[in-house]
Amino acid sequence: MNSQVEEIKAKVDIALVIGERVELKRAGRNLKGLCPFHHEKTPSFMVSPELQIYKCFGCGEAGDVFTFLTRYEGMDFPEALETLAKRAGVELVKTPQKSTSKYVDINTLAARVYHYLLTRHSQGKEALEYLLDTRGLSLETIKEFNIGFAPDKPNTLYFYLNKKKSKEAKDIVDSGLAIFARGQYIDRFRGRIIFPIENIRGQTIALAGRILPKYSNRDVGKYINSPETPIYHKSESLFGLAKTKGDIVRMKKAVVVEGELDFLSPWQAGVKNIVAIKGTAMTEEHVRILSRYAKEFVLALDSDFAGGAAALKGIAFAQAAGVDVKVVEMGKHKDPDEFVRADKEGFLEALNKPIDVWQFTLDFIFDKHTTSGEMNKSAISREVVPVIASIEDKIMQSYYAGVLANRIGVPVEAVAQEVENYNRKKENAKPVLVTQTKSTEQTVTELVEEEMLTVALHTDPNILFENDYHDYFTNPFCVRLAKMLKEYLEEFIEFDIGQFSKTLPPELQEGFQEMVLKNDEEHSNKEDIKTLVKRLQRIRLDEKKERLAREMKVFESKKDKKAIKNTQEEYKRLLEEQQAIDKTSY
Repeated sequence: MNSQVEEIKAKVDIALVIGERVELKRAGRNLKGLCPFHHEKTPSFMVSPELQIYKCFGCGEAGDVFTFLTRYEGMDFPEALETLAKRAGVELVKTPQKSTSKYVDINTLAARVYHYLLTRHSQGKEALEYLLDTRGLSLETIKEFNIGFAPDKPNTLYFYLNKKKSKEAKDIVDSGLAIFARGQYIDRFRGRIIFPIENIRGQTIALAGRILPKYSNRDVGKYINSPETPIYHKSESLFGLAKTKGDIVRMKKAVVVEGELDFLSPWQAGVKNIVAIKGTAMTEEHVRILSRYAKEFVLALDSDFAGGAAALKGIAFAQAAGVDVKVVEMGKHKDPDEFVRADKEGFLEALNKPIDVWQFTLDFIFDKHTTSGEMNKSAISREVVPVIASIEDKIMQSYYAGVLANRIGVPVEAVAQEVENYNRKKENAKPVLVTQTKSTEQTVTELVEEEMLTVALHTDPNILFENDYHDYFTNPFCVRLAKMLKEYLEEFIEFDIGQFSKTLPPELQEGFQEMVLKNDEEHSNKEDIKTLVKRLQRIRLDEKKERLAREMKVFESKKDKKAIKNTQEEYKRLLEEQQAIDKTSY
């Protein structure tokens, strides 16, 4: 397996893989871009085509092409291996099925049989008519999203998976598709329209079920989802993203809705840059995933979503990630599905004229606490102040403080003070964590020595040895790396940074890779080494002068005239040496 991993790494270019997902620009021998793993305005994410590695100097994320796919796409290692093997044209040696892939297989089979029952079996006739006639979905949309129907029978799916497909009972239960009750295995989904939930790679990882209206009089939830499983986590799930991510990237905007039907009706009406969050609140994971594809979210959620604290928290997550958030005004319609079916053109017009999310939130709160033209100013203030305090942009925060002050008739200073008091209380409520961390600070000398090596690696390593600059190194890491660099240059005429990397022991790899990945536009002039050498010389002279100053105080306290005289003479020599260094030109 290790040999295949290395073969794949040799055949796949990390710069192309990352470049398909992150905009990269040439930076000398490296490439740089905005980090996809944290919000930043100045690029600190570096990719080395020569070493086939990446590192963000902002958040510390680093690794090879496999690491990138597991972090960026949420793959496990076997999935990343399979994806890159196909790309490289490498046929993998078959290994026993991994524990998580069996859950994907089971969910895929379940979605397939439910789709068959809806579209080609008499048991799904009523459900199909409901979707086509009542919900207005086309057969093409139903097929595109593999929508299905679970009959109102106790174990239709279980028997199919267990008896016909030989799937283990435990695996079916662990996949979230059946439960064991009253001495038998029972299907979780019964009498429901089935919406398969896919991960970003289009694999079916869970199901969502909406009760068919004829069964809605039962004491059951209108919607149910698969429970949390080894492959499904609701807080990370975005319905439809596997199919719409390309349109989202192309339009640089994501329309965010709540549920499956809220997704399908606009999608069918031509809104292809859409995704469903399976609830009224975006989670931090939703934001992290979706912000990879667009930096503008247009929320088309149920009309009362702004009243929830979780919804406001999700908006705060998005704005912290640098996302511009806007809201579609639903008017008299309760959700996008209803809006599209009642007035398709009206919905599309509203979608093209979204309003600022904070304006929408304030309007919602004011409407909620206004009865017969009379405002409950106290209730409005209690709800709006935390909203304003959550706005990261201080200019926008100040603007909405003014809006609130104007609408309730108080001085803006009073609102600003309330916002400040709220933030102070919130800060004081945070627990104080006492932690111990190992110091990783470097001395100035160590930093300068590493800077010298970095410049040499990015320009011409021979300069270190032609002028004996390597003799200035005292940092053990730099001493050892320089020694290996010298041995390499004595053996090979041309310096190949990738080949040299393979000669290094593991304990030198991380430090070396960090040097290579540094922005080489800032390390592109080998003349800078001379400046760094001078700086090292001055630092060491300053250290000697500080030592002499300490010794002088001791000698003066003891009135040791001879020692004082010798120290003064040595100090004078150091000053002359410093003047000579300042005059030296290399």
